[in-house]
Amino acid sequence: MTLVSGETNNTLDFGYVYPTAVTVQRFDAVAESGVVMLSWQIEGFAPQGFHVWRADNVKGLQAEKLTPAPVTLAENGVYQYVDKRAVPGQSYWYWLEDVQDGQRYGPRSATVPTGPAMQVRAFMPVVTGK
Repeated sequence: MTLVSGETNNTLDFGYVYPTAVTVQRFDAVAESGVVMLSWQIEGFAPQGFHVWRADNVKGLQAEKLTPAPVTLAENGVYQYVDKRAVPGQSYWYWLEDVQDGQRYGPRSATVPTGPAMQVRAFMPVVTGK
């Protein structure tokens, strides 16, 4: 179809495709203090964010989606998620899922360290009567 000057047609599709290519430049999983800190940075645009998946095996068998809502971009351009349900002594593998196209990135692994047993000390004041 050809349009002449001043003519409009709002039903034409001119083939513009919204850019969807996302490249994960960095994806880290670091275990510390009983949690696993995930952070990643992308090149491209992921307007709907990412879901985080976790499994106890590298193949991702029976992987669990940890994020009920997508993780969205932080102010500094880095995405972050903290896995607070990680169990000390357990190894985990993590994947990112681009919500827009379902593409998965990863895995990255982390083993939550087992720390010394927590010690509780109670100090009881001694009150003497006169």
